[in-house]
Amino acid sequence: MIKFEYGPEFQENMLSIMLDDISFAMKCISYIDPSHLHSDTHKWLFSLIQKSLSERNTVPSFVEVEDNLKTEDRSKRRLYTKFAKKIFDAPIKSKDYIKEKLTQFAKKTAFVKLFAESQVLYNLGKTEESYEYVMESINKIYSVSFESDQVVTTESFESLRQEIVAQKSISIDRIPTGIDSLDLILGGGLSKFNGELGIILGLPKSAKSIGLIHMGFSCLTSLRGRIAHFQLEGPTAQTVNRYQSRLTGVPANKIDRNMLEDVELKRLEAIGSKYKDRLCIVPFNSHWEYTTADIDAKIVELDREGRKPDLVIVDYADLVKPRKSTGEVRHDQTSVFRDLKSMAMRHKVAMWTGSQAQRPKEDPNKEWILRSSNVSEAYEKIRIADFVCTLNQTPFEKDAGILRIYADICRANASDVMIRTFCDFSRMIFSYKKCVDLMPHDMMIAASWKMKARRR
Repeated sequence: MIKFEYGPEFQENMLSIMLDDISFAMKCISYIDPSHLHSDTHKWLFSLIQKSLSERNTVPSFVEVEDNLKTEDRSKRRLYTKFAKKIFDAPIKSKDYIKEKLTQFAKKTAFVKLFAESQVLYNLGKTEESYEYVMESINKIYSVSFESDQVVTTESFESLRQEIVAQKSISIDRIPTGIDSLDLILGGGLSKFNGELGIILGLPKSAKSIGLIHMGFSCLTSLRGRIAHFQLEGPTAQTVNRYQSRLTGVPANKIDRNMLEDVELKRLEAIGSKYKDRLCIVPFNSHWEYTTADIDAKIVELDREGRKPDLVIVDYADLVKPRKSTGEVRHDQTSVFRDLKSMAMRHKVAMWTGSQAQRPKEDPNKEWILRSSNVSEAYEKIRIADFVCTLNQTPFEKDAGILRIYADICRANASDVMIRTFCDFSRMIFSYKKCVDLMPHDMMIAASWKMKARRR
């Protein structure tokens, strides 16, 4: 246990805040060793607060403190009474400073405990258990805070709204999808300020990854925002080629085979300087053991480097491991999505990911609709997300370049909307809507597909 190095005045202010704020008292009580307090009077009052919280989940009143004094030694009663009156009557000072310093102390205490216990496990040869304990405990250390959970009353509604508006106006908040109908449902896109999580749900090989690249493309071109794209499967070069294709309009297979004309090569070179430091691809594909803690740590690292992302893309979350495995896929996936949502809220970033679905038991040639209920493994991840859309294509639609995006679930607005778009997966074009960089012949191709669909 780290020594409590704060002096008597600090401790007296701390006791005053504990008696005034039950939430604060309950949060910090376990981190402080009474034996480290300044004097017997400090230890005595602290022990009364500790006992009251453990027995009744509340702090003692002055009357209860006076009743307790009757059981104390006569020689101490006068001193203890005087000290209690001082603490109860004193105005609370430096509340924010006290909470900040205690938060630092608690984080250090939690770290020392983490280090000691993980080292014991490691020395016993329990390497895996030591690793899991560290990963689980790090998240707890991050979450240590003695700020009070604010109660919002009607009197504070307007001031709170103004505060939120002011904070949102400081930087980019909504990250648009670049698809008008989706952005209308989302109120402009996923919110960074609220740490919103969106899921693209689809069957295997149904363009989930292309959809995620589209979301990154929209953030880059619409807002000049920053992106961290975590790649969990496939070669890194594939994701690089896909972004190059989407940003230049050059077919991905030409980039992959290096069959580029001079003008196309110049377009590829130009995007390097245009989007410098704004698109970071993070290759988490060298093994299968990456966890949400690894993603969290990378976001912190990018923030320290001055490259904090506005949008985080996880391609895709079903492949991420939880901080601590339960041994059951359903519970592990739920834990992963809870961590991602918590991470988005804590870092104030918008987040898109993909998830696998099971094919509905219908004729594949019919225009079936994939719904959130078709999600694989754990439906709980659908409850955690702020927005879920599904990808739908019959074999004919795929051949004709038609993609149906079904907006199934949205926390903030009405959903249950089908959006028909044209796509060209050869150049990573998920939707033609608002694609301002397309050449005229691209629009001609889309028109011919539309005519072909009508004739069928």
